[in-house]
Amino acid sequence: MPPRLRTKLATWSIVLLSPVVMVLDRLIPKQPDLWVFGVGRPTQWHGNPQAVYEAVRHRPDVRAVVVAGRVYPAALDPDHDMIVSGWRSLWRLLRAGVIIVHHGKADIPFAGITCNRRLVVNLWHGIPLKGVLYTGWNDIKGQRARTLNAEVRFNSAFIASSAVDRLAMAASTRMPLRDVWVTGLPRNDWLLAPEDMLPPDVRRSLDRLRTELGGRRLVLYAPTFRDSGSGIYSFTDDERTALSRLLASHDAVLGVRTHLNENAVAQLASEPWALDLKPSRYPETQAVLRSTDVLISDYSSIWIDYLLLDRPIIGLTHDLETYRAGRNLLYDIEDVYGGPLVGDGHGLVLELEQALARRPSAESARRRAHARGLFFTHLDAGSTARTVERILQETEGARAS
Repeated sequence: MPPRLRTKLATWSIVLLSPVVMVLDRLIPKQPDLWVFGVGRPTQWHGNPQAVYEAVRHRPDVRAVVVAGRVYPAALDPDHDMIVSGWRSLWRLLRAGVIIVHHGKADIPFAGITCNRRLVVNLWHGIPLKGVLYTGWNDIKGQRARTLNAEVRFNSAFIASSAVDRLAMAASTRMPLRDVWVTGLPRNDWLLAPEDMLPPDVRRSLDRLRTELGGRRLVLYAPTFRDSGSGIYSFTDDERTALSRLLASHDAVLGVRTHLNENAVAQLASEPWALDLKPSRYPETQAVLRSTDVLISDYSSIWIDYLLLDRPIIGLTHDLETYRAGRNLLYDIEDVYGGPLVGDGHGLVLELEQALARRPSAESARRRAHARGLFFTHLDAGSTARTVERILQETEGARAS
């Protein structure tokens, strides 16, 4: 049977079985100590769910199970991690007292699983700068509204990084504030924790990146996804020359990290003074950020995570008005951005020169401090522990009975 036809048949069988799964889900007792982590796609096993899994996989009071597809994520070891797939995963899901996702229902391979009599915690995969879910569109009705309603109702709780982020997540999900927990994002512990406390795959990524850098300083360029066209700025020949000379004078290299959904290969990454740091090569963003001296971004929330390291940030927002017209931004970028905003390559080179020379302006430092105060309540490496403790608190009554 052709793989595409096999995939379609599997999808339809899941859809047709969803009423049966829903009935079983209501009847089968839940085990509050059974935590099931939904992977979605193998390439998505990183960040917040991986951080929480690493924290609980050896706890005596938690049975941590990863529900994966036929291909296991590279970060998991089938000999030492509890991984299930296929129909076996359905039984674990039906029994689970806690389900962990970080995108939504698509992280779970079976339709019909609900948050009824269990806790479904959405470890949202970033601090939203642009609208998501209900804040992603101005006109929500019809099928889009029904899809969004089902998506949000699947969750019992979301996490947030600050009081401001909590309000943004509550507006985006239409969840009560009590169901948006200000724990911080677990993955950000990997920015601040000692290196020997990091998961093995994150440490391997750090070692590999250091080898590629060969002692050079890293300037990371990480633009967000555009609905049409590439997010990579088109440098003129003069701008490329100026950027190349600047990097060489500071023994630095430009790392180009396209968005996960960016299909085009960034031509910029083929320059001799650049490195291709796309997600397929370095899945865990925090490993790359730890090695970054200066970050160049735009409307991606990657720069918000980077605030925790208190290093220079430059916003290359050459298409700000166009992007703002096509996407709902939750904040006025000019007011909250953690660094100077530039509109072209010449402006970028001027700001980058100051950053690489370690002569950042007082205004840049002020902007970072202001943004950090907006987006982070906790500035430590304790977000994972807070998230685990909150889940245990929420399930305490069920575990005691």
